[in-house]
Amino acid sequence: MKRFGKFIAAFFLILTLLPYQQATASANEDRGHYTVKVETTLNVRDKPSPKAKVIGSLKNKTVVYVYSKEPGGWSRIKYNNKAGYVASSYLSKNGKKVEQEKAVAGHYKVKVATTLNVREKPGPKAKVIGSLKNDMVVYVYNTEPGGWSRINYQNKAGFVASSYLVPIKEKEEPGMIHIGMAKEEVLKRWGKPGRINRTITAYGISEQWIYPGLFYLYFEDGILTAIQD
Repeated sequence: MKRFGKFIAAFFLILTLLPYQQATASANEDRGHYTVKVETTLNVRDKPSPKAKVIGSLKNKTVVYVYSKEPGGWSRIKYNNKAGYVASSYLSKNGKKVEQEKAVAGHYKVKVATTLNVREKPGPKAKVIGSLKNDMVVYVYNTEPGGWSRINYQNKAGFVASSYLVPIKEKEEPGMIHIGMAKEEVLKRWGKPGRINRTITAYGISEQWIYPGLFYLYFEDGILTAIQD
């Protein structure tokens, strides 16, 4: 019985230590030397946030050592003998981008000093198909490996660096609408439009809603796909 009791105790001890060992292994995998992949320079901030103070910058192909991965698509590095944080989506290790935690689908606000590039594929070398200004609101459908978020940009998929997006809570801006919202929800927030133009084809139903002040909303089968002002 004593041996059996010791076996049970050892078994539960192993179960207790497994999560810790897995977390440690994951953290060790994140560490290492990475190469900066940018067109111009990569900002280094004092905290893992797009609002944090910029304490420096790194040129393309600069090699840095990543100590850990932070939530929101940030990596902690050593910069001028102190901790600094950079967007993980612009780092590459052995040909693989640094992955970030999966973001929850929803609307996010852009937080950049100038503009945020929208690319046709999730990668810093992908073709730029447009840009977003600071404080613009976008709807994120899902995240991609390497710290990228997929959004709807001019009725087609676009990808932006997740580290420059800040989630917005519904209660903070109750009147806000976003791409991907059902038209019933739009009606609750904006009310009935002044005019609706409807087109029915073999592929589905398209609608254009016109609001006073010349706001145009475009729906495909009841889902908001574009906003024009």
